[in-house]
Amino acid sequence: MPGIGQYSEVGEGVISKAAIALDGGNIASLFTVVGGPVILIAMCMELTEVLDAACTMAWEANPTVAGSNVPIGAASPDLSAFAVGDFIWSELDGTALIPVDVNGGAALAQGGFSGKTWIVPVGGIDLIMSNSNPTTGIGTMYIRYRPMAVGAYIQ
Repeated sequence: MPGIGQYSEVGEGVISKAAIALDGGNIASLFTVVGGPVILIAMCMELTEVLDAACTMAWEANPTVAGSNVPIGAASPDLSAFAVGDFIWSELDGTALIPVDVNGGAALAQGGFSGKTWIVPVGGIDLIMSNSNPTTGIGTMYIRYRPMAVGAYIQ
């Protein structure tokens, strides 16, 4: 319950980021959590350009205050096997990312809604690419979340 004079944000927030380069060997900052911790509800990436070489990715929380980076979704299957329009989901439990093959966007599929949530403190949400160096590959990232503190959000 909010204190006197405080407004509590209890609704869900959504954010997306397009044109994320999926070239191997990178650690890229995707989003920043500010104003307090948030609870991740769903997290996925849509492939918008295919990769030209085998590669895996993972997502991790990178807290600003002392602490180690924590995997939100561990290494994915080989991304070069995906078609444009396919999705990669996190079950929000630190295990391997899940591919959702929607035949290049031609078929609907239920994504990785495990019912689990993941608390992310103030800091970064990063993309880790590994196992090769593709020169093509682009994705769009989507996150649904709830703020845990007044004024908390993802940018």
